[in-house]
Amino acid sequence: MAKKNNYYPISTKEIISSNACTGKNLVQLAQNRYITIHENNIINPYKKLENKIRIYFDVGIEIKLGEGQVYFEGKKVNGKTEDEILMWYMGYLHIFRRRIKNGGWYVGTSLTSMDFNGYQISDFMWRNNPQYRRFIKSWESLENLVDKRRHYPGLTPEGLAIEIQRKASHEKLERLKLDNLQPSDAHGIISSFTWYGDRTSGHSAYL
Repeated sequence: MAKKNNYYPISTKEIISSNACTGKNLVQLAQNRYITIHENNIINPYKKLENKIRIYFDVGIEIKLGEGQVYFEGKKVNGKTEDEILMWYMGYLHIFRRRIKNGGWYVGTSLTSMDFNGYQISDFMWRNNPQYRRFIKSWESLENLVDKRRHYPGLTPEGLAIEIQRKASHEKLERLKLDNLQPSDAHGIISSFTWYGDRTSGHSAYL
């Protein structure tokens, strides 16, 4: 199919009708940077593009999710009208929300551009986990203090080594804190959702 289209965008409607691959396959291919997701089916002929297969989401792709996921429940957001959870999915943390109690969930983070999810996940933890919030405050305070001490003109080499060790220990503790997230009682099965690629229109996926 890719050769036939000569690397021009392939529509998801065409993929679905040909049973070429599943929605989960597309997510994995995008994560591994084998394909590129496009918001529309028009490509600027003067723009230099990578030699990748391009997918245009004209219709959504259904993705099946199984059991065994870990959830971390958050407070209601967007005017207290939406539930929010932090969930391990395909090896990464993602934020899911739902507008109606016991209704479908939609993904609030990017399924393909993982580098852009850190701020949203950190913000989620800041709002919903008092221990995380206290830790980050103390970590930032100590980090600033260590940086000031390291540049103190009267600091001996031995004192500098101690401050560097303190900072390294604190960074290690930060990782331990994030690794020890406890599951909440929001466990369950999310049967499926329809993915429309990473679009800026706010309807990138529906559960």
